[in-house]
Amino acid sequence: MKLPVRIKLEDKKLGRERNDGQAIFADKKIEIDPRLSTKARLNIVLHEGIHILDPNLPELKVRAYANRLSDLLWRDRWRRIEK
Repeated sequence: MKLPVRIKLEDKKLGRERNDGQAIFADKKIEIDPRLSTKARLNIVLHEGIHILDPNLPELKVRAYANRLSDLLWRDRWRRIEK
């Protein structure tokens, strides 16, 4: 599996799409709703990042990996510093 060099991250209100985040595979980009709480944002960034790294992974596994990783990072006190 060849990993992308860099995954872009873009804030975009996704109310119309009814998503908290979405992976744009062609551009190796994640769009994430800026209105999310800090912990939810961490989980969604990981979730969509896993989709880009392995598009063939089943959704249930992606969710499980993102949940476990975000819980681990949260317990280690990783937090987003607001811009």
